[in-house]
Amino acid sequence: MSELGPAGELEAVLVDRIVSLAWRLQRTGRVETGLFVRNDLAERAERASNRAEEHVEVRNDPFEGMHGTRQVTNQEAHDEALREGAEAEAKRGADSTVPAAAFERDSADHFPKLARYETSIERSFYKAFHELDRLRAARTDGDVNGEAGPKVA
Repeated sequence: MSELGPAGELEAVLVDRIVSLAWRLQRTGRVETGLFVRNDLAERAERASNRAEEHVEVRNDPFEGMHGTRQVTNQEAHDEALREGAEAEAKRGADSTVPAAAFERDSADHFPKLARYETSIERSFYKAFHELDRLRAARTDGDVNGEAGPKVA
C-alpha cells in the first residue's frame, strides 16, 4: 500500500485490489508446491503399502472356507513399511498442504485448473494496475476521459 501510495478513495480501492491480487498470486505458488508435495506423499504411502503387502502371505485352509488366513512373513520389514506409509499420510494431512488439499477436492485436473486460476488473477492484477496508472495520469495531466486537459499541480 505504501509503495503504491494512493491519492484519493478510488486509487485506494485500486491499490487495495492490487495488493489482494498480489497476495493471491503468491498463494498460487504455495498451492502448486503443496500439490506436488501431496502427490509425492501419496505415491510414497502407496509404495509403502505395497512393500508391506510383499511381507504378507495368504494361506488357504480348507477348514476356514473361502477366506485364507494372512500371515506376516517378515514382521520387522512389514512394520517398517506400515510406519513409512503412516508417516507419509500424516505429512500429507499437515497444515502446509491444506490449501492444496482444498484445491484437490474441487477438481480432478488440479494443475490445469491452477494455471487457469493464476492466469485469471494475473489478468485482473494488470488490469487494476493499468487503471491505477490511467487515474494517476489523468490526475496529473487533467485527462480523465482520455482527452488532454490542463495540468493540475
